[in-house]
Amino acid sequence: MCPHKKYNIEDCKKKFQLKYLEDFCRDLEIFPDIEKGCTEDCKNKMGEIVKITLEKYSNIVDNYFKDAKLG
Repeated sequence: MCPHKKYNIEDCKKKFQLKYLEDFCRDLEIFPDIEKGCTEDCKNKMGEIVKITLEKYSNIVDNYFKDAKLG
C-alpha cells in the first residue's frame, strides 16, 4: 500500500499545506520515501507536491522580508 495517499495535489495547489512542509523537512528517518507500494504516478505526484510546497513556502518567506518594517 502506498504511504502517499494522504497527500493531495489539488489541496496543495489551492493553498500552502504546512503539514506537507513539516513532513518533508523534519526528521529524514521518517521522510515519506518511495516504497514498494508506490507507482510511477505516485512518484510523479510526490515530486510535484514537493515542488509546489517549497515554492509556496519560499514565496511566503520572500514576501515577509519584502514587507517587513525596519526598527
